[in-house]
Amino acid sequence: MPDIQSKKSSDIAVDNEPSRRERKKKETRAKLIDAIYHLTATQGLESVTIRDVATEADIGLGSFYSYFDSKEALLDEAIVEIMFKSGELIDATVIDFDDPVYKVATAFTMFEKIVRNDPIFGWFLIKVQDYRPELGATMTERLKRDVEQGIEKGVFDVPDLDVALRMIGVSVYAFHRDRLLDIAKPEDIPHHVHMLLRAIGTDDEKARLVARDVWKKQLD
Repeated sequence: MPDIQSKKSSDIAVDNEPSRRERKKKETRAKLIDAIYHLTATQGLESVTIRDVATEADIGLGSFYSYFDSKEALLDEAIVEIMFKSGELIDATVIDFDDPVYKVATAFTMFEKIVRNDPIFGWFLIKVQDYRPELGATMTERLKRDVEQGIEKGVFDVPDLDVALRMIGVSVYAFHRDRLLDIAKPEDIPHHVHMLLRAIGTDDEKARLVARDVWKKQLD
């Protein structure tokens, strides 16, 4: 009589093999993304080589090409993944806000908080901005969605939303660079958020009050 128990164990081992391989591939891919993320933030994109990435990820140089065709392809994936996660975190915080002004102001201050708490993230954004100007596309689309909701409610008044969003994008990255360099101080945050709210047509008094209120809540 066949050994039924042994046969079942063997079948299970074979059946589980693909999932183990997939898990290993995902782990290696994650290591590569983490490696390019940290190396770009600390060294700058231009000086980072594929060998550097492979060493940082603790994989063989030849194995790199089993996952990505180039350093740039890896970086593109890292950008999309990291910005998506940040956007999801912010969305989870502001999803139940009814007031568009508070929603947008909180998103701005949340983003600043993420940068402040994770300087590697902040420097990654700064270092790749020239390489990928569309870096903030994920965040921009989320902001555009929230501003458009405010426009529908008559809260925001923006003659040209796309121009306003581009101006805000430049201002946000410049401000975060100054924060990372300790040029801009914490007390500058509500003033910056006030100006960002004004850029999308928020009433001046409300923009000022909301910016201060949201900043104080972030400090709590």
